[in-house]
Parts: sequence; C-alpha cells; structure tokens
Amino acid sequence: MHTMKNALCLVFFLMLWAACKKEDLPPGGTGTPVFKVQYTTPGAVNNSVTAGVSDAYLFTDFHTDNQNIIVCSGTFAATTCPAGNCPGSLGFEFSTVPAGTAFSPDSVFAPGILNYKIIDPPSDTFFRTTFTPVNPAGFNAFVWNVNGQSTAQGDTFVYDSPSLSPLTVELRAQNGQGLTSIVERTISLTSPGELYPSVDIQVDNDSLIYILTALSSGTQVISTMWNTGDTTAAFMTDLLSDEYRVTVTDDFQSTASATLEQPSTDDLPLRTVNFIYFTTPVLLPGANGAVSIQWVDDQGIIWRSDRNLQPPGSAFQVLESMPYDPNENGRKTRKMRVSFQCKLFNDDGESRDFSGTGVIAVAYP
Repeated sequence: MHTMKNALCLVFFLMLWAACKKEDLPPGGTGTPVFKVQYTTPGAVNNSVTAGVSDAYLFTDFHTDNQNIIVCSGTFAATTCPAGNCPGSLGFEFSTVPAGTAFSPDSVFAPGILNYKIIDPPSDTFFRTTFTPVNPAGFNAFVWNVNGQSTAQGDTFVYDSPSLSPLTVELRAQNGQGLTSIVERTISLTSPGELYPSVDIQVDNDSLIYILTALSSGTQVISTMWNTGDTTAAFMTDLLSDEYRVTVTDDFQSTASATLEQPSTDDLPLRTVNFIYFTTPVLLPGANGAVSIQWVDDQGIIWRSDRNLQPPGSAFQVLESMPYDPNENGRKTRKMRVSFQCKLFNDDGESRDFSGTGVIAVAYP
C-alpha cells in the first residue's frame, strides 16, 4: 500500500516539475514564448506578434535568390500560413553571402547596424574615355592634364567622368633631348573629333628654309595666330626659334593650340603629338543592403521595406545574436534581439512608418 502511494507521489511530482520547467524549443515551438516583436505603425490594430500565442508560428528558412545570394528568413504568421502573406504576418529577411561560399553565422549575424536592401537599387552611370597619342615616334614621356589639373602619365590614358560634359585636354610629350610637344583642345565625349577645333604644328625643311604649318581639323577655323605674329596657316623662316606656338579659333570662339619647344634640325621632319579617344558608358550597380522587412496589414495588403529607398534616420540594428536550436525541419537557426525603424511601401508606392523591437530567429545553411 505504502509502495503504491509512494509511486503515485513520484509520478505527481514529475508531472508538476515538467509543467513548470521552461523548454528550450526550436523557433515557433509551443512552450514558453521566446520570440516576440512589438512594433508601431499607423492604423495597426495589433502592435505585437508572439510565436506560440494566438495560433502564431515563427517559420524559419533560407533560400538562394536570383542573384545567387543566400537569403535567411524568419516570419511570424498563422500556423496555416507558411508563406507569410496572411493579415498580421511579419517577416525579416537577411541577404547574406553568395551560395557556395563559406557561411559564418557569427560574422553574418554579428551585432551591429545593417543597411536596408532595395529590390532595384539605383545604378550610377559614368563615362570612361580612353586616350591614345597620335604620331608619338621619338617621344618617350607623356603627361595628360584634364580641365587644368594634372591627371596621369603614360602613353595611354583612361579618364572617368560623371557626365558627358566637354573636357579640355592637354597632352605634353617630351624626348630625352629637351624637345617638347604640347597640344591643348576641348573635346566632345558624344562626337569625338567634331564640335571643336584641333591643331598640330608640322615643321619641314627645304634646303635652308624651314616651313611651319598649322594643320587644323574638327570645326572650321576662322583665325590662326602664331607667337611669331604670323596669321596664315603656313609660313617660312630661315632660322628655327626655341619655341613655336599656334592658336586657332572657330566660328563659335572655341580655340585649340599646339606648341613646340626646343625643336632641332636633327628632329625634322617634326610634328606635334596629338591624340585620339573614344568614350563608353559604364554602369555601376548601386550599393545594396542586407535586411528586408515585410508586414501584412488587416486588409491583406503587403508592405515591404525593399520597394524604395529608405529616408535618412532609418536603421536596423542587431543588438544580440546567438545560436539556437534546429527548427522543425532540422535546419540550424540563429536567435537575435533586434530594433528597427524604417518605411514600408505597398505596390502603389504609398509608404508608412514602421518601427519596433523584438527577438527573432532565422534559419541558415
């Protein structure tokens, strides 16, 4: 009799102990609630969601998106709504690392501030112009200046500009004996070789006579001015000077110039070093963040943070991060305490403020 009584007492004690013990369950379990988010947004009937309460469940999963990025997610939703698109559902997505690369949850989910993702980040276009010297034989040093600023050295030059605005380019070429060639002209990035004038100096000799010619191209030149005072395209001299400079002007008062310094009879025939170029647009994808939030209102309208740019002051912060038990599918999970402030957008582009704090979880590879 006493043995039966003692056995019944032991069973009762074990049942009482089990009922009072806090369970360590996977996300979305039915024990003591672990995962809960409180949030604020205009017009919301309920401002919190708790896994294990009122038929809510925390679905955790991961997948690879169309950019080959692993997306880890955790969504509070009704047990009958694993897609997380029913009224009251609240989901968090973390775009992490490319599929096939090492996945370190301690790094990916480290405490800190994360940027919000946007589905179609704005791209930035710049224009890359490649310059190549023309007639560089005999010259071994090249210096390029753009818009009055020293930019680069070398026989080939690549310049990136944010717009298609015209550039003023100077090319300075030298040889080891002091001979210097300088050309300067404005260029169009949309119509190479057109819209603006260009000029070179050509030096030839005929017996003891030297012939200097301004070779113009591009737009039609209406005036030519040499530093010697000559105003014709060509002139002759019986003695070479230390410097020759010519400036040409077109109908629109655009100018171009060419200069030769320290020319020698040993260099003849001689011509200044000019350049050709071509421009190509380069599309630079906009930087993207890692976090997306989705919330479904009482009318079933889906609101997401990644449908537009976030305004200044928006933030998502992981305050605490730690490993958690595998979910119901045996996938590894990560528990995080987070805070957030952002705007959510519907399909029509309307926005609403959304902020809150809570404890969430996501699954990961």
